[in-house]
Amino acid sequence: MNSEQNKEGNKDGISKKEPKKSDKKFFVQGFEKLGLQINDLYKKSLDNFSNLLQDFLGDLPLEPETLPVISYEEAISYFVVNRPLDPKVVKGAMLKYPHLKGYLFVQLFLDSENRPVCQPDDIPYGRQIIVEKIDCELEEFFGEQNLVIVE
Repeated sequence: MNSEQNKEGNKDGISKKEPKKSDKKFFVQGFEKLGLQINDLYKKSLDNFSNLLQDFLGDLPLEPETLPVISYEEAISYFVVNRPLDPKVVKGAMLKYPHLKGYLFVQLFLDSENRPVCQPDDIPYGRQIIVEKIDCELEEFFGEQNLVIVE
């Protein structure tokens, strides 16, 4: 037997045995656990990102009127119609916070590092509006999150 070959007879040292059913169950459980850990990290990173964005919200002007409802289409079209010419803008963020009248709905333009892009006067590009309701399609888009990134 060649010295480079292992007991199973292959050169790379990797066993070519078929996994047992118990091995498959172990892998499935491992992937499920990994998925939960990734989901946990994702939620924590969104929470941290949301906290970071709150620092910018004090500078962002609040729209004067309250909207009765905001739809998915209206929210997405805001990013298209109002996209700044600043080349650093590559995506957007939408946040929703409970408010006495419904929700504080925030839309910001972000750079490639997920940082708000600011105007020359250091005010972020975006808006804050009070909305009484969020339509079903937009609620579904948010899922259980209060923050979504739009690319």
